Amino acid sequence: PFETFGVHCKRADKRFPFNSQEFAGKLGELIQDKFHKKVDLETPDLWVHVEILQRVFCFHFKTILIEEISLVD
Repeated sequence: PFETFGVHCKRADKRFPFNSQEFAGKLGELIQDKFHKKVDLETPDLWVHVEILQRVFCFHFKTILIEEISLVD
């Protein structure tokens, strides 16, 4: 379980309609609405890393103190 989270986004495909910061903000809002957690961009319990490739999103979740979980190898 986590109480705080941060989102980091990297956009390799520059044709994607949002820049990295805009996408991270939109995803952060969705996470806040769904899980009712607080944003902490300095020392969050959970980092959500997103890489936007051509027609593909790669998500990587890393909890700072507990474990590392990758949804895509």
